[in-house]
Amino acid sequence: MKSNAKWTGLSLLCLAFSTLSSTTLQAQCGGTERWAVKVGTDPKAGTIDLSARTPISVQDLITLPKPKLPPTNDNSTRLDVETHVYVVQARLVQFKFETNDNDFHLVMTDDTLNFSPGGPHTTPSGHSFVAEIPDPNCIGGAHGPSGQSAFISGIQNARQELQARFQNIDTSGNFNDAGGIPVQIVGIGFFDRPHGQTGRSPNNIEIHPILDIIFNPTQGNLTLTASPATLTVPQGGTASTTISTVAAGGLNSDIGLSASTPLTGATFTFSPTSIAAPGSGSSTLSITVGPATPLGNSTLTVSGSGGGVSQNTNISLTVTPPISTGPTTSVSAPLDGSSVTGLVNVTASGSDAVGVVRLEIYIDGALKACNFGATSISYPWNTTTVANGAHTVLSKAYNAAGGVGTSSTSTVTVAN
Repeated sequence: MKSNAKWTGLSLLCLAFSTLSSTTLQAQCGGTERWAVKVGTDPKAGTIDLSARTPISVQDLITLPKPKLPPTNDNSTRLDVETHVYVVQARLVQFKFETNDNDFHLVMTDDTLNFSPGGPHTTPSGHSFVAEIPDPNCIGGAHGPSGQSAFISGIQNARQELQARFQNIDTSGNFNDAGGIPVQIVGIGFFDRPHGQTGRSPNNIEIHPILDIIFNPTQGNLTLTASPATLTVPQGGTASTTISTVAAGGLNSDIGLSASTPLTGATFTFSPTSIAAPGSGSSTLSITVGPATPLGNSTLTVSGSGGGVSQNTNISLTVTPPISTGPTTSVSAPLDGSSVTGLVNVTASGSDAVGVVRLEIYIDGALKACNFGATSISYPWNTTTVANGAHTVLSKAYNAAGGVGTSSTSTVTVAN
């Protein structure tokens, strides 16, 4: 009898411990604030088309405009900006099991691996964001059962994928090191309130919940070409070329375009500025060269990047003197309609933006004087060697681009 009493007491003790443990675990299972939106039991979750996925880069994701959140006591209102399913190529730096709600908290970054430290007074790094995978057995949260999650199959899938990738996960609440492994995640955009989260973004957006996670994804291939790949641009002028992109090998991302050159005074404009996902298309690149941009040959590098893939193509660029309608020149003496006698100094001048390389003086259609590299010219005309009467005088100027300018004709009367 004493033996039976002893085992009965132990059984009651074990039952009490089991009941206490179960109650404690249930109290810790699931979160509170905006929990229905986080796990997909809110009224609007069922309207989200999970097949309509938007590829987005880390930088574009964390710079989305931050919306005004519902009041703190409103846990079920999903904002319109929280109805998008995003596909993000990123790096998984570290993750931990949240002991307060059983979530997996993932710290995601761009290729810098730079993430925001935890703490209430820290500044976001501008290179990271948080992604979370709820416990599919804790969908009800601290408020109790609240219906079936619209994302339950995706949550279960992502949870299994993370646990299959990492063995012996530390579930004590400490961070597990993931080494910055490349990942592609699919999930719902959710704007949280800042509360010192490690990895938080400047706009406090999270991917919550993650529906799919691929480790070391095949990033695909990107081809970038320019047509034409050789351009000649006059100083102060503009030229254009077509930049074409071809995405292959599973690449599915917007492709951002940029250009660079060692030339001073050159500017670039793309229209459009990026190629929409999956990444195949074309854009017109316009190159404008300043009036003081150095003459000569240089290389213009055009870059395209997206989905973790980047590619360059080069354009041979030649800057030439500005386009000119030709130099101007005029005869300053003798004046049109004047009478002359004896020795007369015939003078003329020329100008051009490119530069005058030669000036000439003509009398009665015959070349009388020529000089090089000057903007003025003179010729001593002995009028006693010609017959009295009317004679014509004009000048010609030549520029570096081969342009020719002719002055108006001055008619003078020789009266010796």
